[in-house]
Amino acid sequence: MTPLPAHIRESLVAYRDQRRPTGSCLRAALSNDLIGTFNRADPETAAAMPAICRWLFNELPGNAWGSPAAVDAWLAEGRKAAS
Repeated sequence: MTPLPAHIRESLVAYRDQRRPTGSCLRAALSNDLIGTFNRADPETAAAMPAICRWLFNELPGNAWGSPAAVDAWLAEGRKAAS
């Protein structure tokens, strides 16, 4: 099984802890867009998709992912906190 690559972990941790936007592939994964995720994934990221999915499920609050609206709301809360 392919482990979670360090650069992906860093991006997801920043999304969770700082509410920083991710790249388009991870945004699609966070939004529960399987086809969009794989269309944007490089080979390393595609191979790591099981690890990415486990990380989302186990490490993110439920309201931080699962739909485009959930991702938008999560990021919007971060912008409000920074203001």
